[in-house]
Amino acid sequence: MNDTAKGVFRDAFGFDPRVRYYAPGQITLARDQTAALLCGIDRGIVCAASARSDGMLRIVTESGIAAYHIDDTAYHGDWTDAVRRAAAALRHAGYPLTGADMAFSSKLPRDEGVGYTAALVTAAGGALRALYGLVPLSDEELVRLLSYSGDHRAIHSCMMARKNTAMLQSAHGCAYLPLASDRAAIVLLCTAFNGAADLADGDRLCTAARVLKDGDYPALGALMRATHRATQGPILRELNLLTEAAWATKGVYGARAIGGCTLNLVEPLYLNLFVKRMADFYEDMWDRQPRLMVVRPSDGAHRLNDNG
Repeated sequence: MNDTAKGVFRDAFGFDPRVRYYAPGQITLARDQTAALLCGIDRGIVCAASARSDGMLRIVTESGIAAYHIDDTAYHGDWTDAVRRAAAALRHAGYPLTGADMAFSSKLPRDEGVGYTAALVTAAGGALRALYGLVPLSDEELVRLLSYSGDHRAIHSCMMARKNTAMLQSAHGCAYLPLASDRAAIVLLCTAFNGAADLADGDRLCTAARVLKDGDYPALGALMRATHRATQGPILRELNLLTEAAWATKGVYGARAIGGCTLNLVEPLYLNLFVKRMADFYEDMWDRQPRLMVVRPSDGAHRLNDNG
């Protein structure tokens, strides 16, 4: 993935980037109004960047190179809005950014259910920090600044995630809980449908954290099912059909809708069966193949080896 970002940058600008920075996607296992249980996943976004001295941001997009002044925070209605807001947040905090050339590559669908915008903002902000040598700017402070560009919980999880763990974020701080991929496979089924409603899990969050700490994945799956059924507001019929099909498949601990995806927790022994059944079900219903991703809890955002 990082080679793709480097290659996109070189093709667009004619030279190699100075830094590359990776930020993972993230998923929400459970949440309520005051806390959330999240984990980073091993799919994400890479930003490749080099500095400029003319106050301009040049961003490689699908239609070419888009150029903006570094202080431009106007809404343009595309994904570059998040990148420009990240740069502006650092500038407004007093950091001496003078411009950048930037290119991105992604293995995430453009869906907030997998933290697309948070990963984009974090990759851009992390690349600019590395590019300008902003050593005193800690991860926590960077998260605080970038949160003006997006959801604080998602950006914090994106930056601070740890491999094989879930993160419990609350007003009391952050705690890490084991999430073993050899005991529970996480499968994302990404659809062409837009959005499940916001979820309000109530006291299920505390229970989810406890059963995860105990390694009780069937109980966690049951909480996911209860969460889905208790969602406030409508869930698209298509997402309901997919979660019902998942629940009816052998080896599935639980499933729920997040954004335009379904999040499925599957016993590893039955992973291949689940993937085949859901792919067949989706194709039978809508005459096209779904995007199915088996993901693992991953480490948070970090700078990539510049020689790689």
